[in-house]
Amino acid sequence: MQLHHVALEVKDLEKSVDFYTNSLGFKVDTSLVWSGQKISFLALGDFRLELIEQTDEGEISDRSHICFKVDAIEPIVSRLGESAVDEGPYMLENGWRIIFCKGTDGEILEFLEEA
Repeated sequence: MQLHHVALEVKDLEKSVDFYTNSLGFKVDTSLVWSGQKISFLALGDFRLELIEQTDEGEISDRSHICFKVDAIEPIVSRLGESAVDEGPYMLENGWRIIFCKGTDGEILEFLEEA
């Protein structure tokens, strides 16, 4: 069994697609409207991210996050800008280095460099 995709609810689909494609290198795989909701599937290698445009004015959860495995933390910090990093880099006991930042709707993103 492998991870197929992670789904996030976002407030502004166009703004979020722009962030993930231009800032993080995703490619738009497909976009559609299903049951009145605008949805985009983005791809980064074999990883798929489903963005679903929020239909009500509720808050986006701040406990969930997506973790991206990267070869090195530094290029991500350079790409996003140091001010975009909310936490880290941290070195975990197992040797992993991690940082946290937020996407356009405040969703939490974790980047992990394995030892």
